[in-house]
Amino acid sequence: MLYKIFKRVLNLSKKNKKKIIIGSLFNILKAFSMGTMFFGVFYIFLNINNLNLDYIKNSFYIIFVSVLFRFIFQWLIDIYITAAGYDVFKDYRLEMADKLKNAQMSYFSENNLGKIQGVMTTTITSLEGFSMMTISNMLVSFSMTLFMIIMLFYNSLILGMISLIGISVAFYILSIINKRASLCTKELEIVQNNLVIKTIEYIRGITVLRSFNKVGTKKDGVTKVFKEKREMDYKQEKQMAGMIRLYQFTFKITSCFIVLGSCYMFANRIIDATYTSIFIVASFFIYSELENMGDSVFLARRTNNQLDLLEDTMNIPLFSDGGEEFNSNDFSIEFENVNFSYENENALNNINIKLNSNETTAIVGTSGSGKTTLCLLMSRFFDVKSGKIKIGDKDIRDIKYDSLMKQISMVFQDVYLFNDTIENNIRFANKNATDNQIVDACKKACCHEFISNLPNGYKTIIGEGGSTLSGGEKQRISIARAIIKDSPIIILDEMTSSVDLENEHLIVKAMKNLTKNKTVVTIAHKIATIKNANKIIVMDKGFVVQEGTHDSLKNIEGIYNNFIKAREQSKNWSLVKDYK
Repeated sequence: MLYKIFKRVLNLSKKNKKKIIIGSLFNILKAFSMGTMFFGVFYIFLNINNLNLDYIKNSFYIIFVSVLFRFIFQWLIDIYITAAGYDVFKDYRLEMADKLKNAQMSYFSENNLGKIQGVMTTTITSLEGFSMMTISNMLVSFSMTLFMIIMLFYNSLILGMISLIGISVAFYILSIINKRASLCTKELEIVQNNLVIKTIEYIRGITVLRSFNKVGTKKDGVTKVFKEKREMDYKQEKQMAGMIRLYQFTFKITSCFIVLGSCYMFANRIIDATYTSIFIVASFFIYSELENMGDSVFLARRTNNQLDLLEDTMNIPLFSDGGEEFNSNDFSIEFENVNFSYENENALNNINIKLNSNETTAIVGTSGSGKTTLCLLMSRFFDVKSGKIKIGDKDIRDIKYDSLMKQISMVFQDVYLFNDTIENNIRFANKNATDNQIVDACKKACCHEFISNLPNGYKTIIGEGGSTLSGGEKQRISIARAIIKDSPIIILDEMTSSVDLENEHLIVKAMKNLTKNKTVVTIAHKIATIKNANKIIVMDKGFVVQEGTHDSLKNIEGIYNNFIKAREQSKNWSLVKDYK
């Protein structure tokens, strides 16, 4: 078990591998320095009949040097192993973050989000603390015990055999503990993962639960996973505690046999009183480190399962990153025979369209028609199942992902802002942007005025998700962020569908500043947003059913004509008081 974990941790360690190997050698030296303390006692006993100040001094020096080296080696272990553990898993977090950055969006299901969060926090935090500690404890235990057994064999074959038999029985019990731990820890990780998923789901849905007065109903589900976690912890203790105590009891019994054997040999004049005393003292030293191995085996098994979970989570489906930088001045977007489905549900069917460079293309259609999917594919949040999407004359799969994303800015209806200052949320799109550039972008996005009126202006912390701002304010900040990025392609997804008239007016004005001289793709339901587009694409059930300008489509029978009629009729609606 120790070798397996040690090997797996080394494989993870990469640039820290050398540190861990050196630290492990210091661990073994620490064990020998602990054993050297026994020599100080041994020296006293050997000279008990002629004991004088010189012997006492020599014994003190041996023990002092032993304690000193134990301290030094522990300090070096902390530097080389303990500290390396934090470096290893820091690098692992960063590696996972890099992979997540290029992961296919289908990977981010609700369950995977809970799993990712659990691994990035609970699992890795546990591994940081326990993986290196497990390796250290087990190395010291084995080394110290091996050292003491060799000394027993060297001085007495009989006592050496007794100690070896005791260890053999204890290791058999340890193998049973290991098997039980393999079952417990795997179930424990599953329950822990479910707990994280359910807790996240409950917290995210708290506003909906309150509005429907269902907080207590869903709370029952969270309470259930808490109970499952408690029961799993109890089951683990029940299965493990008895065997761990039996394991420790085996060493106590073996120590008793060593004491008994020493006394028997003294009674039969096989050894003298000095060696009898030494062996009796040794019986209390020999297994002192190994007695804690029962807990270490459980930790080792848990560490092993957590490493399995870590490797499974790191198996993230990634986009194949193209090898080319994008360096064209043609920012037209073309779909050629594109098909796409979410699992078994077709979302787009044989799409063949071209969105011209430096023009605005509006995409309209009923809910579920494939509008947002079209935008997600052109920004490569997903890869097409068949066909290709080109920017200029390049298949987007052949372009480096970072290079592709430099060409595209996206502003969606659901804006996410980070729990940081407004300034940093905007500079997020361009880390080299100056303060003046940020202010200028905010003026163009019509959000400078409200930002300036906040208590700390641009330094105001806006809460996770921008929770302290209104929807319209968040939209305008997201537009400022897109202006700062200054990409040639702009994707807008239903930005004004759920804001009030005042915010809509400001957002439309901000959008004009954002989209000037750009290739613009906009999803919208309002005629004012659509009618001035250079091209309108009408979608229905994953198909492109109409294509043209507002003037060419408005009088043709079909979805767009019905769309116009429905909007015109809604303008004539009025509230009538019912006097009945």
